[in-house]
Amino acid sequence: MYCLVFLTGVVELQAQETQQAQVEKVSNKMFFQALQLYKEMKFWDCARELSILLDFNPGYSQMDHALLMLGNCLYEVNLHEGAERIYKFMLRKHVKSEYLPEAILGIERIHYDRGNYRSCIEYFKILRRSNPAQRILNYAGYYAGLAYYHLGDYPACNETLELANSTSPYYEHTLYTRGVSLLQMKNIEQALEILRVLSEMPPTDDERQSILDETHLTLGYVYYEMGYFKDALSHFRTVSPSSSKHPDALLAAGWTEANQKNWNKAASLLTLLYNNYENSPQTSECLFLLGRCYLKLGKYDNAVEIYEYLIEHHQDLQSSAHRDSLQKELLFEKQRIQKRKMELLSLESKLVKSIYNQSENSYSPFEQRKGNMTSTHFQLFRDIERERKEMNRLEQEIDQLKQQSRPVKSEHNWIAYAEYGITRAKFLKRQTLRHQQ
Repeated sequence: MYCLVFLTGVVELQAQETQQAQVEKVSNKMFFQALQLYKEMKFWDCARELSILLDFNPGYSQMDHALLMLGNCLYEVNLHEGAERIYKFMLRKHVKSEYLPEAILGIERIHYDRGNYRSCIEYFKILRRSNPAQRILNYAGYYAGLAYYHLGDYPACNETLELANSTSPYYEHTLYTRGVSLLQMKNIEQALEILRVLSEMPPTDDERQSILDETHLTLGYVYYEMGYFKDALSHFRTVSPSSSKHPDALLAAGWTEANQKNWNKAASLLTLLYNNYENSPQTSECLFLLGRCYLKLGKYDNAVEIYEYLIEHHQDLQSSAHRDSLQKELLFEKQRIQKRKMELLSLESKLVKSIYNQSENSYSPFEQRKGNMTSTHFQLFRDIERERKEMNRLEQEIDQLKQQSRPVKSEHNWIAYAEYGITRAKFLKRQTLRHQQ
């Protein structure tokens, strides 16, 4: 009797082990498919497949790796709140995982993106105690260094950024931030040395070109303040026309020419700025300086026209008293959209899972499984995809509105300057007419 019970238990145990092995085999296949999507940077599709895997086999042997990938995918599709929850769940449940440093890095960069710079630095310190690989330290040191910079701790910024070596994907950004932090510390010689090295790098891609433009602009400012106007102009002119910094470079070049009393050259640069970037943040200062150039050139009517437009333009900017409240409304709307995107991801995962037949052969790539979809499945999937695209479009529009509706800050009373300029231009015009008579 006891022997029969024992044999029955052995048989049941073997059956369970066989079933678990089968589930693990299917899970490995699902994980490989998700990994391929991750490598192809199809982060939404990867997140969907990982959600199904985690629901199918909560005890999966590579659960820690799957959770890390899911957190990374959610981060890449701008679902930062969901990503942070995944990372923190991983920290609690997989304390001995080899992927723990990467999860901490994920939380660190989320806090940086939110502007929680002190929290970002705290997670960086936790990460360093885990003795991470240089690859992870390159990323972590970059975010922490920037956080120190935003907090005004420039020595800590420079020291932290030095942890990243030339293999870092942010190496150019690291050099630039070190350079500007050294400028803040009044260490001009070392700052210029670093920025010069960076400025001489070849523009291998758009990202490298962007940081090179920023570097040339900064070097131009430094040389301008030092009175080396020729060198300053050289760097201002090197900023590419496609760069977002091109309006700043044109304005700075205009000031440089004006300081050398090259009024025609300055007016030409400022006119180019006004014609191509009429609604840029530099417009008020551009118009002020252009009016001054016309005064120096004796073109008093042109100066009056420019100053009058400056008054009209700046009054329009100041009349937007609702900008602060609009920023808050946009932030709330973006949070609502991100919550809906998480719901869509969950719905899509459940829909795709319903297509599976819970057998090994049914866990084929999703494109191959579309043939098993009913008309109802297809319609639901299409509706979810359409709504997700709409949410992405709305999110992009909100980001653009946030950028456009930022409060205008100015250290100068451009209206007062313009009113004085008009008075000055009319006075000089009268004086000129008297002399001619």
